[in-house]
Formats: sequence, C-alpha cells, structure tokens
Amino acid sequence: MISMYFYLDKSHDAEELAVDLLKRGLVAHASIDLNNNSMTIEKGKIKKQVCSLITAQTKALLFNKVSEYLTNKYRNHIKIYSAPIAQCNEVFSELIRKNTIEQRMFE
Repeated sequence: MISMYFYLDKSHDAEELAVDLLKRGLVAHASIDLNNNSMTIEKGKIKKQVCSLITAQTKALLFNKVSEYLTNKYRNHIKIYSAPIAQCNEVFSELIRKNTIEQRMFE
C-alpha cells in the first residue's frame, strides 16, 4: 500500500478529481489541502505557488494506472509521487483492499 501525493494548480478542482479517483476505484481514501504553499527551483530561481495537494491511499500496484490517468487528464502538468505505507491498522488496510480495483502485476 502507498500514499500518493498530487500537486494541482489552483485552477483545477481538487475535490472533483478526488471524487473521480474514488469512484473509479483507483484510490480508497483522499485528503485535500487547498492552500498548499509550494516552492521549487527553476533555472536557479525559487518559484513559489499556492496549489492544491491531494494525498490519497491505494495499492502499490495501482501507482502506474493512477499516474497514467492523471498524466492523460492534465497533460503532464501535475507533480506526482508516492511513499510506502509501512504500517497501518487493519481497518485502514481493509479500506484500501476493498475499495480499490484489482490490478494484475503484468497487465
């Protein structure tokens, strides 16, 4: 299981995306931070922006499917990364297992 993090431009509707991912069974849980202050470095200069951050939990095998969906939807204008869920209680583990689609490793 993993937590995925999506940084969206404020012009995109984070709640709409979270609902869409949940309905498709690509993620089992999503949290939204609407005013995330984000900074990057580009060409030696600090770039600041306020974005929406979605943190979503899913199966590790679904990372590529979620990433592909987001890339197609936003044309590579979204930053995505994941982190493993090292430990969680059975309630949360069951939530992820039961509310995400099945994905075969070699599809």
